[in-house]
Amino acid sequence: MRQSDGSEILGPHDPRNLVIGIIHVSPNDDRQSVITAIATQEKLGRDQIVLDLPAQNKSFKNAIDFEGLHQMASEIEAALVLVAPQKSKIANLARSERFTVYPSLDELTSAEFPALEPDEPEVPEVEAADVATSEAAVNEAPEAIAAPVEDDEADHVMLFPVTPLSAPQTPPTADASAQPENPVANANALPETPEPAPIKSATKKAARKKSQSVPSQAQIPAAALPPVELDQDLPEEDEAPTDPSLPTPDAAALTSASNGNGGQAVALAPGSNLPVPLSANSAALVPASSQLPMYYEPIDLNSTRRRSWRRWLITGLIVLLLIGMGVLFYRPILDLVFPPTATVTIVPASQRLQHTYQMTAVLGVPDPSKNQVDARALYADSQTQSQTVKATGQGHSAGQQAQGVLTFYNTSTTAQTVSAGTVIFASNGVAVVNNDTVALPALDPSVGLSSTTDSAHTVNVGNAQNIAPYTLNSQLCCGGSVYVSNTTAFSGGQDAQTFTYVQQSDIDGVAQALSALLTQQATGTLQGEVRSNERPAGSPHCAPQVKSDHQAGEWAATVTVNVMTSCVGEVYDMQAVQVLATHNLTQDASKNPGPAYVPVREILAQVGQATPDNHGNVILVVNAAGMWAYQFTDAQRAHLASLIAGKSSADAKSILQGETGVHDLTITLTGVAVTVVPNDTSRITINVEAVQGLHV
Repeated sequence: MRQSDGSEILGPHDPRNLVIGIIHVSPNDDRQSVITAIATQEKLGRDQIVLDLPAQNKSFKNAIDFEGLHQMASEIEAALVLVAPQKSKIANLARSERFTVYPSLDELTSAEFPALEPDEPEVPEVEAADVATSEAAVNEAPEAIAAPVEDDEADHVMLFPVTPLSAPQTPPTADASAQPENPVANANALPETPEPAPIKSATKKAARKKSQSVPSQAQIPAAALPPVELDQDLPEEDEAPTDPSLPTPDAAALTSASNGNGGQAVALAPGSNLPVPLSANSAALVPASSQLPMYYEPIDLNSTRRRSWRRWLITGLIVLLLIGMGVLFYRPILDLVFPPTATVTIVPASQRLQHTYQMTAVLGVPDPSKNQVDARALYADSQTQSQTVKATGQGHSAGQQAQGVLTFYNTSTTAQTVSAGTVIFASNGVAVVNNDTVALPALDPSVGLSSTTDSAHTVNVGNAQNIAPYTLNSQLCCGGSVYVSNTTAFSGGQDAQTFTYVQQSDIDGVAQALSALLTQQATGTLQGEVRSNERPAGSPHCAPQVKSDHQAGEWAATVTVNVMTSCVGEVYDMQAVQVLATHNLTQDASKNPGPAYVPVREILAQVGQATPDNHGNVILVVNAAGMWAYQFTDAQRAHLASLIAGKSSADAKSILQGETGVHDLTITLTGVAVTVVPNDTSRITINVEAVQGLHV
């Protein structure tokens, strides 16, 4: 948004610039800012405000927007003119609200503000019968030019006749027939002409603002103008403006005439035979020469108001003086009607006390004399949660040989020997080897066959090497007289394989994942057991309880882990701590600042540190603080009132400030012009202001 005056359209030297305001609205300006700009231009005294609106804008786009603008225009003195693109929507909406709308600033300028030109003289039309008289009057008296001057109070234009440039002064002749005896008659014989138009200006408001400036010569009418009656509402004679350079009219030249002037007095301008009409109270002056017309400052109409204010001021001072004298001489009567009183408000002396005490919270029975308070242990378990995970250990086993026992029989009468590592094949193709060298005794026919055993193993590995009993059934081996059998099965044969086993990390991972949630459950249960008068002593100790269906190292594809968390905590009695701290601090305060001071509000106790020891007790560091204020008894208040009775306010304050327990005070006296404290102590009130205590 941009604002300017009329110089934008009329040029910098046009006298109408100050009464024209132009507001260029941008598309993004809101309506409130435009309303504010209009109000600003109104305060600047504009007679005409031009609102330049773009086709698309946020301020005015609906009919209701222009209805509000029309309402505002009806409440201000300035005329509101709109400039909007031709055939646009906002132009049609503005015209529907009876706004004057121009398509451009140029068309507005040509229509509303034509260029200033000198006024053309208007020739009066006269009757044929008056032509001769008019011509004679013109020959006998020079033409008069009326210079307009505005009246600020009534917005009237007053015309003072002045001597024109082109009319030379005609000296009077001795011929009495050629010169009229009464100049008033000559003046009345002039033909009547229309009243000349005032100087071109936008409005009367602009002319009032420019009452101190001198118009250009082009604005002065050139035609002969007759004297015009002045408004009768003129200032008093002693308020007329004066100019030392102007001559004062000769009193002898003033006459009274009733012919055509309604009894109005006229004066002859020096060096001229033209009469100047004067009202009864007028003090208007005319130029002393026939040079350029002169305009004078408007008569000051505010001096009467100033004199009126001076009268009221003097009257008020006299009334105040009379009241003061009455108070001085009628003091006893005033004291009976309006008894004087004194109210003393004392701010008592106060002191903040703070001490640190060490206390012990015990699990047994506390002893307050030893600064002990009660403590209590808390225990809580969480729910048990289970989770099954895959085992992550991977291993590889080699193939195993089957192990067994061979039984040898010697059917020869001579002793036989079977060497270690002798390979023997079973009927199913499994080869076994004896582990040791075996000596077989000779056969004793009288006794019968004897047997000798030896451990053996299969040559190959695998589950297939596990042969059943008697797979070797009295099979001939090791020569022609030795037989062998396996009376028991071979076992332990195993194929090579890769296997999965449980690692400790598998179990720990599940426990860690479940412990966080379970610890929160257990601590919540623990907090629910704390009573309203208790406070926890530090953080509780929590530990998970873990069980699994497989131990670490066992072959298994999965492992199931069960987790439960147990928490242990301790609390102490905070209410007992508060009572003990209050007792200790009150005992200390009785010594300093002394028994005359009492605590204000409650004493604050805060535990700065709580440390459990190895025996289940808790060491507490307690900070106790409170505010103590001096306590005034009724007897002390009566004594203070007697000290200041009959004293001046300053002396009374000085006396009380020296008393014990007084930090500050104010004294309020009531009554008519009371300056001293009443002698009657019953009219003295001693109030003690409450001291603010400590807040948490």
